Amino acid sequence: MASTLYVKGFPSIVTQQDLAALFGTFGTVNVVLMPRTEDGQSMGIAEVIMAKEQEAFRATKALHRVNVYGNLLFVRGEEAITTAEERHDNRHESADTGS
Repeated sequence: MASTLYVKGFPSIVTQQDLAALFGTFGTVNVVLMPRTEDGQSMGIAEVIMAKEQEAFRATKALHRVNVYGNLLFVRGEEAITTAEERHDNRHESADTGS
C-alpha cells in the first residue's frame, strides 16, 4: 500500500527530481508533489508518495533531521500527522468539556 510522507525544510533550489532521487534510495517513489510560489520557486514543502509503507518508514528514519544544503529536512509520515491531529483535537475537546 502506498504511503505519503510530508517533507519540509529544504531550500528552494531543491527540485522534485532531487527529492525523488533522495527518497528513491529507499524504494519506489510514485510521485513528488511540490507546491510553488507564483514565480515558480519551491515553497520548501512537499509530499512524497512512496509505493510501500516499509520504504516510507525507512526513508523517514534515515532522512528526518538530515542536513540538505545547509537546511534541516523534516520528514513525517501520514500516521504521524494523523496522530498529532488527533492529539490536538483531543486537547481541544478536553478543554471544551472541562475534563
